[in-house]
Amino acid sequence: METLSNVSQTPRPEETSHAAIIHLSALSSLISVPFGTILGTLITWLIWRDQSRFDDENGKEALNFNISMVIFKIIVIIIGLILFLSPLFSLVNEDDPTA
Repeated sequence: METLSNVSQTPRPEETSHAAIIHLSALSSLISVPFGTILGTLITWLIWRDQSRFDDENGKEALNFNISMVIFKIIVIIIGLILFLSPLFSLVNEDDPTA
């Protein structure tokens, strides 16, 4: 693994533009693309990963972040559903006190 001291080369302007597009492609989920955060980042990273090392590293970081965020969102939704629905199920399963 390289440290920051080994990376002394300043990225070219087109590399920084590509990296910005890779990071911003996660916003494709806002136009109702299923798993757009992952797909947008993956597609743009696959296009530019061979052109420069800077784009490759930024694409990996963006893809890793977006995959992690999707996993965290799924976990939070599952926990939220359990916490929200558990009182409802307990009300349905109670015996009728008037009977």
